[in-house]
Amino acid sequence: MTEPNINTGPEPFSRWLFAQRDGRAHAELTAALAEVSQAVMDTGRAGEITLKIRIAKATPTGHQLFVADQVTAKPPRPEREQSLFFFDEENWSLSRSDPRQTALPLQEVPRPGPLEPRHIHQA
Repeated sequence: MTEPNINTGPEPFSRWLFAQRDGRAHAELTAALAEVSQAVMDTGRAGEITLKIRIAKATPTGHQLFVADQVTAKPPRPEREQSLFFFDEENWSLSRSDPRQTALPLQEVPRPGPLEPRHIHQA
């Protein structure tokens, strides 16, 4: 294997990134960066972006390479709301009311009818 030219070194990664899939890899990373950054600002939680690059020889004896990329964005998710339930040991189920709390015999009070107008006496 030959070493890169000592005067110039390897090509910059950014140059490869702009060329990979005619710039679509760069565009996907740019979009993922915006999406994850906005989600981090909205939730205050961390997110991540992963660039996976797979390189394989195109032929056993040649010097051509297949290069594939995969961009994965993992924006943080907002916390989901929780609900409070009580465990009913008798039925082995969840209940919104405490099964150990005695129920009060509450009744609905009927609404009174409309009020009759009354005359107001002036002094």
